[in-house]
Amino acid sequence: MGILQFDSRKNYFDGCGTEISGAQKTETAIKLAGLDFEVKKQPLFLANGKQADGCYANVRMDTEEILGQCKERYEVLQNSEAFDFLDSFIENGADYVNAGTIKGGKQSFIVAQTEPMKILGDEFKPYILFTNSFDGSTGVQAMFTPVRVFCSNCFVAATKQAENKITIKHSKNMKDKLMIARDIMLQNTKYLDYLKAKSEELATTELTKEQFESVVEQIVPIKPEAAGAVLERQEAFRQDIMRAYNEDDLQNYNNTVYKALMAIADAESHKKTLRVTDNAQFQAMSRIM
Repeated sequence: MGILQFDSRKNYFDGCGTEISGAQKTETAIKLAGLDFEVKKQPLFLANGKQADGCYANVRMDTEEILGQCKERYEVLQNSEAFDFLDSFIENGADYVNAGTIKGGKQSFIVAQTEPMKILGDEFKPYILFTNSFDGSTGVQAMFTPVRVFCSNCFVAATKQAENKITIKHSKNMKDKLMIARDIMLQNTKYLDYLKAKSEELATTELTKEQFESVVEQIVPIKPEAAGAVLERQEAFRQDIMRAYNEDDLQNYNNTVYKALMAIADAESHKKTLRVTDNAQFQAMSRIM
């Protein structure tokens, strides 16, 4: 039926792609994860054999799958090119974790981890998700996704003061690659510093349990016309949020906005469908992308 349930405590990328921990070179990581396939832009043709004007397909050569359509000016950026700056990134103190593809190969991803940090006494592991696409949806991007270790709760927040996602301009210049890696590390530090300061502020901002329950009713409304699986899904998600809210690990933050946000992030991070489908990896990754 696809009903949402509370999942076991796993990171958003667990089970996605291939574990590449220990890889020291990007070339090695890409090969281990099967990201070393080639994509070529090829012309599209109409049924009568005439070439479609200015229309092309991005074709994965090893499987001959069409990963996306594009215009003439679009340039395919192979994974080896898109992620070639990561060698400098790893040399700056990060470690590879997972890598793979989602959406049938339309998007490739690599997850890396930087040094753990403490927020309000809890340990957070800062992960950075790097993506490249062949469907024309995005360029190369990096997204900062700190995970609360105790419950593998992915806590993502973005503001004008500290964006959690950046777009990376490709460069073949080695000096530029080094600067890109350093800029990402700097932005990650800036983002985490903001997140820590904001969390400390929210931990002193009052929000009673009754007020939180009212908020949950607004963000997960039970529609009068809902029935069957839809109704069950809405009710189950509300229950999951309140279950997370009442967990022992959040009792130090009773009646605060921080506790409310952690509960919602916890429930959102671990929901899953009862039915296992081919796009399960995409569902997991899309929760934070």
